[in-house]
Amino acid sequence: MKKKLIIELLVILPLCICSCGNPNITAPTSNEEVVDSIQNDSLASYLLRLDSINSYSGELKHLNVYKLGKLKSISFEVYCIESKSDTVEYINLRKDCGGEYFYDWEDALLLAEEVKYFVAAIDTVLANYDRAVSNEERYVYVTKDDIRLMSENENKNGKWEANLSVDYRKKNSSISLSKEDFEKLKELLLAGEKKVKELREN
Repeated sequence: MKKKLIIELLVILPLCICSCGNPNITAPTSNEEVVDSIQNDSLASYLLRLDSINSYSGELKHLNVYKLGKLKSISFEVYCIESKSDTVEYINLRKDCGGEYFYDWEDALLLAEEVKYFVAAIDTVLANYDRAVSNEERYVYVTKDDIRLMSENENKNGKWEANLSVDYRKKNSSISLSKEDFEKLKELLLAGEKKVKELREN
């Protein structure tokens, strides 16, 4: 009996220590949460790869830029950065955030793996764009690199207003979006995703 109790304690004790040591650990409740967790980890590691290439000195780097088009004052391009040890491809959004007398460009990167989530957010915003509201409402989607899509209805004039920001924390980084602009935005995002996939296959 005593031997059995010791064996049980040896099995249970490490589990208790692991769970007690980190109270924030919770088990995923669905397969979708597991997939999202893995996806987020892969995005984070991709960003680390890019940072490693950009910050490493003493090694030749090669940049290819593929222009996709513009949505008002935001340019959409695909960047392919190569070093001796790695290659990364991503969609780049660029906007002039300067004032009347100076230029101040802001670049924001969007990974191809994020495009499907961005497009799903656009579809949700569009599906609700003409809906009447009885209170103030907002839809907000923010990417890993602080690109923000926001649609809001303050319940004053009954209209939804939307904007796209290259960096929502930076002044002059936003453009307003009409309902028609959303289709152009989706077209540019999907074109970027397609180009990145083509580059990775070659």
